[in-house]
Amino acid sequence: MTSLLTKWNMYINTAQIWVFLLCASFFPGKAQSYSVQAQNTELHNEIIGSDSDDLDVIINKYQKAGFSSIDIDTIKSSDEVIYIIVAPILKFPLEFKVLKQKTRELIYAADVRDVSELTYIKNKILESGLSSGYPFIKLIFKEYNKEEDELIYYQKEGRKIYFDTVKLTNKNNLNKNFLSRYLKINPAESFDQEKINQIPNRFLHLPGWDYEAIDTILFRLERAQPYLSVKREQKDYADFFVGLTNNNSGTIFTGKASLGLFNLFRSAKVLTLEWQRIRKGSQYLSINYFHPGLIKANIFGSAKLEIIRADSSFNRVLSEFKVFGGTEKGIRYGLGYYFEDNAGLSDGKSDNEFNPTDKVNINGIVLSVEKDEFSFTKRNGVSFFSDVVIGKRKVTDSIENTSGGWIKAFANITYRKELSDRFGVNFSLSGVYAPLNDQRINEVFQFGGINEFRGVPQKSLSLEQGVSLQSELRLFLEGPTYLFLHLDAAAINEFGFEQSFPVSAGPGMSINFETGQLNFAFSFLLNEPYAFSSNVPLFQVGYRANL
Repeated sequence: MTSLLTKWNMYINTAQIWVFLLCASFFPGKAQSYSVQAQNTELHNEIIGSDSDDLDVIINKYQKAGFSSIDIDTIKSSDEVIYIIVAPILKFPLEFKVLKQKTRELIYAADVRDVSELTYIKNKILESGLSSGYPFIKLIFKEYNKEEDELIYYQKEGRKIYFDTVKLTNKNNLNKNFLSRYLKINPAESFDQEKINQIPNRFLHLPGWDYEAIDTILFRLERAQPYLSVKREQKDYADFFVGLTNNNSGTIFTGKASLGLFNLFRSAKVLTLEWQRIRKGSQYLSINYFHPGLIKANIFGSAKLEIIRADSSFNRVLSEFKVFGGTEKGIRYGLGYYFEDNAGLSDGKSDNEFNPTDKVNINGIVLSVEKDEFSFTKRNGVSFFSDVVIGKRKVTDSIENTSGGWIKAFANITYRKELSDRFGVNFSLSGVYAPLNDQRINEVFQFGGINEFRGVPQKSLSLEQGVSLQSELRLFLEGPTYLFLHLDAAAINEFGFEQSFPVSAGPGMSINFETGQLNFAFSFLLNEPYAFSSNVPLFQVGYRANL
């Protein structure tokens, strides 16, 4: 036996492939288990046999494969017999052929240089069948002719299978017809394994929805029906915030109300509306819409409208329309149209003593990149968005008319991380940019509030450029309720002033109920912006109701 092993070692690579197959062999009066191991044979996975095969059947399969000389070593233990099958490797190059099992028609032939190329070709043949309606396709070994260097396989396709409508195994309100269209799993179309593989990636682009698993694919009457388990992470909400603080002109009462709908028409469309009272005579309205599966499953659309009325002196209307293409990592790249109209309401001075320009228009293209911009529930990970507007700016006033090229940029990146069961952190870095030359008060960035800088009332600062950081250290209590300490800081160019570096800090709490979430916070300005000073901390309280 040892000599035989030595003889065949010349065919074996130093790296041995050990594949264990536990079988049951029943002998009269006593059951005995054994395992079969194969060393370095590329055909091992196809011909080693099944759990029900005995050793003779397995040996016959090797001999049928062209290995007439097979060495078997035996290792015995107290309750197991291990048979080691040593078979020679394939001799390359060889000709690889695939025949249809029923008709014996030749459907593929190629010269193969090594085992990696052979494996690649076999996988491509199987993938082709899996993507064209044959989920049960198999390649079955027929013979290996050493003299002619020819390896032949049969292709067994099985029945052709067509998709049926996607089913959901857990309760939610996603429309199954929408889901089938969005996942490109349309009834009566040929089965395609690649579309099944893409399901997790496509769910990355449905805000507020979390893909959990494909529970099963039911094959019945030549139909394939995937059963998915998905979870709705983002609930619809309606919320409001109120705030009270002082500035240079006295006490300011601020307010904010918003509505978020994350499953319009049961098709994962998103609509958010937000209204803010900045101060007397100043209000802000924002409407955002996100449309998944626009034209194609991996094409998305969004629309945005902002209206600002500031100090009863001017209006700004900003609109933006974008089309996105999605990637497998959940990142979307977009191209769209941007239009901004800024109009003065009077010839007099505004409350902040600036003369509003009669008219400023900006229009151009907007380049975007974003990830999870419309999702608000993830407690770990990174989300971001960035818009760059390149276009034309036209200024019309009582003195002169000017126009020229223009650029504006907005960006935000947010990072959330649970450090342990009790502690977590949240960071949000935002930036805005526009050229400093010849900006007018009615086209500058409106800044402040719980979304941008706590300690300053909503949208009460006018910026030419700036960057701000919001940070929180969270202490988790029972369930999703938590206490937090925040520290916000910024470096900003205020309109009409020099650069300032405001800083605010304070405590807060978020209390969660089944019906919603109660939030309140105190913010102390440690370093004030030029246009704003506070004798008392900004106090904000809000409630978000789950719809």
